[in-house]
Amino acid sequence: TLSTKVADVLVPTHAHAREHLGRQEQFRLYADAVSVTWLLSVPLAIALGAFASPLLDLWLRTPSAGSATILTVLALVLLLQMPGYNALVMLQGGERLGRLTKVISVGAAVNVAASIALTLSIGSLGPALGSLIGVVLVDCVYLPLVVCQELGRPRRLYWSEILRPSLAPTFLTLAVAAAWLSLDPSGVLVLLAAASLVVPYWGGWWRWCATERQKAYLRTALRTARAKRATR
Repeated sequence: TLSTKVADVLVPTHAHAREHLGRQEQFRLYADAVSVTWLLSVPLAIALGAFASPLLDLWLRTPSAGSATILTVLALVLLLQMPGYNALVMLQGGERLGRLTKVISVGAAVNVAASIALTLSIGSLGPALGSLIGVVLVDCVYLPLVVCQELGRPRRLYWSEILRPSLAPTFLTLAVAAAWLSLDPSGVLVLLAAASLVVPYWGGWWRWCATERQKAYLRTALRTARAKRATR
């Protein structure tokens, strides 16, 4: 996805930070990375969740029963995996990933077990819910905690750095989504509705919320991603 490609660009940066920067600067780098990828993902997750059914109707014509709910859950998984994904990128960059192998394996086992159990009990939604459980436990809770412990930063600082800048635009986007849903958009109109959530969110964040460091990071990440795609 766009968010994970942006995060991947920081692997060498984290390695450099490990060698040359203090723990406070390393934490700032991690917080900026999570903030940027989180804010890229939030409007996409809201748009997919809010308009899952009409988007699937437009794409597949006759989607299977329950597919809209599955897409909504997977959109939430996309969003909630960002803190953990960035943590893995950071730990990989600093060559500290080895000690997490066991925990990641346990998380994968929980994901598989929960997916099987939920599939047997509730059907096709089971694998998506199993993935959601694994993401919440590992990516949202455990891996950010490891980063905070590694860098000696309090967890409350981490959450305030990530969540506080996104609260106002997120609630505004949810309100716009609710207004669109009251109109029951379908067909091409649902694409306009989704775009009206994503584009203003990104534009507003860039104009009023993003720091110069976050803007520079995003520019570099997008240039690197385009360069990699051009060389394939």
